[in-house]
Amino acid sequence: MDRFQVLFEIYRKNVEEFAEYQKESFTFFEQYLESFIEYFSISSDNLLLFSWEEENSQTREPAKAIRLNSDSYWHVRMGIKLKVKNIKLPEQNLIFEMLFKKYKGNFIVKLGNDPGIDIPYANGKWHHYEFLRYVYEFLVDFYQNDLNKFLDKPESNRLGFDYTIKG
Repeated sequence: MDRFQVLFEIYRKNVEEFAEYQKESFTFFEQYLESFIEYFSISSDNLLLFSWEEENSQTREPAKAIRLNSDSYWHVRMGIKLKVKNIKLPEQNLIFEMLFKKYKGNFIVKLGNDPGIDIPYANGKWHHYEFLRYVYEFLVDFYQNDLNKFLDKPESNRLGFDYTIKG
């Protein structure tokens, strides 16, 4: 084999390995979405996914909501629409960015710069419970004492719900 063929074979192998990693990552993400819907007891209508192709555009296609960034993490912008039929409160969207990647044979998931949480794999699927619990606690903390946080530093905090000043 000449040098060009050696380089080409290395390249071909890398492309195949990445395609397999991408496929596995998409499967991981789809299982995560199923677990997310079940854990939060929401309908699929209340699950929000945001496309990376169009700024702030919602999508129903998981593949459009996932992007591999230069930090080697898959990034996903997603959230929960807080809207209950027949209740006259304004709709609110809880939005966050989730990051995940395979590291040392296992997927790790995190929010922003928080430490990653290992996702165990057993019986043919990933078990996201610990991370989902973490997301739940993060969202609860975001809303609890929200008014006090806002009043302490209004220039850097915002209320966790849409509000309008009535005068």
